Amino acid sequence: MLNWLRPAEDQPTDDVNVLIARKDYPRAIQILRAQLDKDRHNVFVRQQLAEVFIAAGDTKLGVGILEELADDFARNGFAAKSIALLKKIQRVDPSRATTEDRLAQAIQTKEAGEAKRSTLLRGSQPKDLRPAPERAPESVPSDHDGNAAVPKALTTPLFRSFRAEELVPVIQSFQLRSFEPGDIIVNEGEKGGSLFIMTSGTAKAFVRNAHGQQRKVREMIDGDFFGEISMLQGGARTATITAATPCEALELEREQVMKLARNHPHILRTLEKFSGLRQDSDAEAAARRR
Repeated sequence: MLNWLRPAEDQPTDDVNVLIARKDYPRAIQILRAQLDKDRHNVFVRQQLAEVFIAAGDTKLGVGILEELADDFARNGFAAKSIALLKKIQRVDPSRATTEDRLAQAIQTKEAGEAKRSTLLRGSQPKDLRPAPERAPESVPSDHDGNAAVPKALTTPLFRSFRAEELVPVIQSFQLRSFEPGDIIVNEGEKGGSLFIMTSGTAKAFVRNAHGQQRKVREMIDGDFFGEISMLQGGARTATITAATPCEALELEREQVMKLARNHPHILRTLEKFSGLRQDSDAEAAARRR
């Protein structure tokens, strides 16, 4: 079972960051390994340890840890996070054999099983692809800094409708983007040619009302996606998305989507269905009236 809790207050994460800044990698590795001895499933510590190994020049060991973590993410239903790690691995070591096929199979197996389970729980109701209802911010588990501490599992139903062989080219087409707090990821009114899937951090969505004021309509965390409406229609962005914390997102360009759709038309149909559902958002309509 993966541990999604952020470092506890008694974990010397700040000390590790100082050591990394000083390039005292041996001591940082020692501390992080001690952390894992206490909690070997802590994904935060596992990823930080991998990054320290890479910074110290031990690419083979660092990438090996990232690969194991990517596999764990895929098997536990965190498809976007597993793909994001794969992209990081490819940045660090472009010559390394890619693992798209293995990740695609793990993601598809997990998503298909979850979809089947959901259908059984709903009885004979047809499969519903509508995005999960938004949760009030106070209902999201948080750490002592108020950051979301537990990502949503299986909340990117986008992957659930794809077969493994369809997922491979999708995975290959994603680009990993990084943003700092306050960065504008997309701007309402600007032409949009891509969609994004959040893989870490928190972003906020705003729409302009009749008076030109920005109104917040939702927050997005791991697994949430946005931008598909303008990407498909070739029109303007319908909301402004800003990074609330340091965050990463997978970006898929319209050109890539259309290229993929030539051989896998199901991909385009899935995105069009989500686009139609998102355009009917009551929250956005109400915010624009205020």
